[in-house]
Amino acid sequence: NHPPAPTDWTGIFTNPNSTLILNHTIIKYASSITDKPQLVKASYAQAQATSTFPDPNKIYTAALNIGPETTTTITNSQISDNLIGLFFQTSANNIISFSVHHNDIINNHLAGAYNPNDYGQSFDLTNNFWGHQTGPYNQQTNPTGQSNQVLGHITFTPFLTQSALT
Repeated sequence: NHPPAPTDWTGIFTNPNSTLILNHTIIKYASSITDKPQLVKASYAQAQATSTFPDPNKIYTAALNIGPETTTTITNSQISDNLIGLFFQTSANNIISFSVHHNDIINNHLAGAYNPNDYGQSFDLTNNFWGHQTGPYNQQTNPTGQSNQVLGHITFTPFLTQSALT
């Protein structure tokens, strides 16, 4: 018995040609980090920039793992207390429809959202609350943000300056 914490469960994964609709939903305590198989580590490490996150020797999952050819709609929900809130799989550039607005994406430990795709589709996560009125931290576009980190091709401005759920 331990108090609830990130990694208590793996998260939600969308399958190709699936539809995920969440409204007034709380998603907490998900995500995982595992070691990559040795053969995968070497090739991935060469392609990955040096940083503490993501660690090229690890496989990460998020509370919501968005895959290709899916329709995703999330509104009026809370995505919190996970290692990563939303993760866009490397094949996620073929998403059919994606609408994630008016949510609280807060207190996720490594990132609120992460899109590792260096090319292709940028995902629209505008009009969400990230945990602080200064918005999410992003090294290039919002270095003064004091809440969840956002990594990769993700549009997050404009963002809400107070909870979407109040």
